[in-house]
Amino acid sequence: GSRLVLSITENPGGLDLLADAASASEAKPGDPEASKGPTWEISYFKPVSAPVHWQSYQGVDAVFLHLPEPARFKEAQVRALRRWVELGGHLLVALSAKRPVTLAGNWLGELLPCTVEGNVDLGSLEDLDRKEGVTPKPTGAFSVARLVPAAAAATAAMQGPAVLACSRERSSGR
Repeated sequence: GSRLVLSITENPGGLDLLADAASASEAKPGDPEASKGPTWEISYFKPVSAPVHWQSYQGVDAVFLHLPEPARFKEAQVRALRRWVELGGHLLVALSAKRPVTLAGNWLGELLPCTVEGNVDLGSLEDLDRKEGVTPKPTGAFSVARLVPAAAAATAAMQGPAVLACSRERSSGR
């Protein structure tokens, strides 16, 4: 089937590669239907154009915030995104050590199931331990945010002792 990812970013592009990798990870070796994995549709919006009603996110499988600046979102946009997550929407956030985002004391920090405490340098993601397998794994060295799961949050992905992703149930969302 088809899946829709809404990317909210100032710099559209780049997720098409992730979509290709995700489609490949869902193919089972030797399966004649392997080439018919899910199709990924990526829609890009600048923060100023993000939806202001949670219903606008219906049909969206995940929202990806790339290097978000929480202050650039209007209150109606924040309410819409928060409500969509509470109703079961999946929110992914990409941060950068080169362009730090303050999460403490704002809506995004309240919504995330973890806090960020600096960065950790990883030589690779070879041992990526994830509840759902990731194939192919990204190669090369990475500097990633050091995540600390909040109360009632679960570790969703790890590399050695470094937590790379957290999840938390919110109603039926995470």
